[in-house]
Amino acid sequence: MLAELSYFRKLWNKGVDISAGVITSVITSVIIGLIGLLFWRVKLWLDLRTEERKQRQEHRIAQELESEKRRGDEIRLEERLTGEREALAKIAESSKNTNHLSDCWAQFEKWLDENRLDRFGENRTILIAHGPWGRSLRSCSPPYGEQAATLAGIIRATAVTPEE
Repeated sequence: MLAELSYFRKLWNKGVDISAGVITSVITSVIIGLIGLLFWRVKLWLDLRTEERKQRQEHRIAQELESEKRRGDEIRLEERLTGEREALAKIAESSKNTNHLSDCWAQFEKWLDENRLDRFGENRTILIAHGPWGRSLRSCSPPYGEQAATLAGIIRATAVTPEE
């Protein structure tokens, strides 16, 4: 057998064993901590991506709802303007004298201006082409049915949307 170690040598070896155990425990703890940190970062990244997707989906849904609402408003506006246009055309058709025809033309021009329809290309062309005729309706002579039908046709030819 080997010679017995001295007391200090045994104490030194015991200290080295304890130090090696502590260093091993620290290294193991650091490795476990780094693995935990890595998993936490991956989970955080996945959670952020999930939240981002959720927000994008909510934003897309909000845009779709807004688009549907806007389209519904456009349809209601188009229906209202079409109804008003048809009412003006019927008033023009039922006009019996020059005052009614002239008032109907003035009302038509006012309706176009109030609803900003006079800015559409085709409506602007109608106003330029028929404006002098419409303002001269007070001086027209009977029969008024022909002028009334012409005025009703002009009114019905106006566009209530830019696409018309």
